Amino acid sequence: MIYLLFILICLICLTLYLGFSKRTDYYSAARIQVAGFIFLLLTFVLAFGIYKENNVKNEIAEHIMPYVGDMSAIYTPKAPGNKSQIWQFQTSDSPKQVEQFYSNDENRKGWNLISHFPSMTLRKENKEMVISVILMKKTSVTYELREIAN
Repeated sequence: MIYLLFILICLICLTLYLGFSKRTDYYSAARIQVAGFIFLLLTFVLAFGIYKENNVKNEIAEHIMPYVGDMSAIYTPKAPGNKSQIWQFQTSDSPKQVEQFYSNDENRKGWNLISHFPSMTLRKENKEMVISVILMKKTSVTYELREIAN
């Protein structure tokens, strides 16, 4: 998957370079430098995205034990003005398996269970965690952490 994304970015750079340059000066030094800069910039953006996706389980683990099944992370940046943090995962396991996992007190790290699935609400001190499980092609597990007023 990562290799395909990398190839796509390379093709975008090549297309930008060839599509917006004059047909007679494909290989001018300035155009090659601009294409190289765009390529490096997109490579760093892609690397940052990969880093953030790989770090998602560590971020959620600071608050609650992440589901232990086969999960792939979907990086969700924090929206400006939104005080809640959201993490999203996809798993091939059923929603029932996720529910059973969080029904066990040991997997909640001290969070009190307020309501059950499909949206499980947990509270701890002045924080609330909502765990939503939706079945699509794969099971989508969304964690939303927000502070609540006492």
